[in-house]
Amino acid sequence: MVNGHDVVCWPVRAKVHSHTSMKIPQFKLNFDHAAIVVAHPDDEILWFSSILKKVSKIVVCFLNVKSNPQWSEGRRRSLSEYPLKNIQNLGFDESGVFNDRNWYDVEPVQCGIKIKNEDDAYTIYLKNFEMLQKSLCSALEGCQDVFTHNPWGEYGHEEHVQVFKAVEVLQVKLGYNIWHSNYCSNKSIKLMTSLIADQNSSYFTLKTDAETEKIIEDIYKKNGCWTWYDDWECFSEESFIKYGHVDQPYRYGHNFPINIINVDIPKRNKKTIRDRLVIKIKKYVRNKSS
Repeated sequence: MVNGHDVVCWPVRAKVHSHTSMKIPQFKLNFDHAAIVVAHPDDEILWFSSILKKVSKIVVCFLNVKSNPQWSEGRRRSLSEYPLKNIQNLGFDESGVFNDRNWYDVEPVQCGIKIKNEDDAYTIYLKNFEMLQKSLCSALEGCQDVFTHNPWGEYGHEEHVQVFKAVEVLQVKLGYNIWHSNYCSNKSIKLMTSLIADQNSSYFTLKTDAETEKIIEDIYKKNGCWTWYDDWECFSEESFIKYGHVDQPYRYGHNFPINIINVDIPKRNKKTIRDRLVIKIKKYVRNKSS
């Protein structure tokens, strides 16, 4: 999801190369006990089309966009017309933190990404992390495998990373395996390369379901809430990497497929002195009242 910013997408199949050969294990997953967890409506078809019809449930976390009521209503209509009956929406409000940070200097934290401007959107972002854990704990009970966003947020979205973090926290309690997507962009690649050194590189690859993707995409477009590139054509394949740390980081990195997307990174407006002062005052008042 892009939240209205222009993007230029360019499908490329790339690999992060390793100097050591690694045998890729064959996985036999029971999709009857598997779930997809995504941040926004349309994320499920952009990053997980190959398994939409396989999993037992699709969980979408956010629904309402206060700055764009048309999207909120369009999403409600789209979900009511959804051709698959295994989808549920948690109905949370988006925080509005998208593109808050310079992603060339981004810092992962417990709740997702460290937000630079501690304003109202930041407060909602923190609150959403707590609510996500509570709701997903119930939604994912009994799941053996959970497919979700990757730790770098695909093309670089703060709420994608937050959803991954919530799923990661609950893994200890619920005991499922985490599989994340293999999409990345020029915006998020620096964060990706900083995170993969000590990660498990076991993965499997499936053909994307372009037919189902197009059917659902057209529903979102008809209802005015499609947030991605208008001329998007999905990749022919996508891979899912099993999330987990290894004891010792590999000196030369891992070997797994990456679907690269080139996005146009919008320039961020500099905050005025007044803007920064207002943010500091709000932060001071919030700290005094807590």
